[in-house]
Amino acid sequence: MNAYANSPANPTPVDQEVLDRAMSYLRALLNGHAGGMEITEIDDAGVVDVAFTRACEACPNLPMTFVSTVRNTLLEVPGVTDVRSSDVHASAPALNRIARALGARPVTPVNLPE
Repeated sequence: MNAYANSPANPTPVDQEVLDRAMSYLRALLNGHAGGMEITEIDDAGVVDVAFTRACEACPNLPMTFVSTVRNTLLEVPGVTDVRSSDVHASAPALNRIARALGARPVTPVNLPE
């Protein structure tokens, strides 16, 4: 069984056209705060790694922006199974508390049997 609740057993390829539209939307939002973001990797399982740039690099609200806006938007792209960033310095439990508070998807595996 897959460790992530939102990961399909047989991932489909990431829809590049939808991903490009999602990234344009996110870049415009982040640019409004002098920030930025880029995709650094997409693996075969549909896991997208993102890096934050400009003002986002030092923003204390980055975990909230990541969980509620960036991650949720990219998880709507067909084929994307998870979104990660090494720039977000918060524990998984903290990110999940943020996700619950903001109505976003959980970040870590969710109550799956061993």
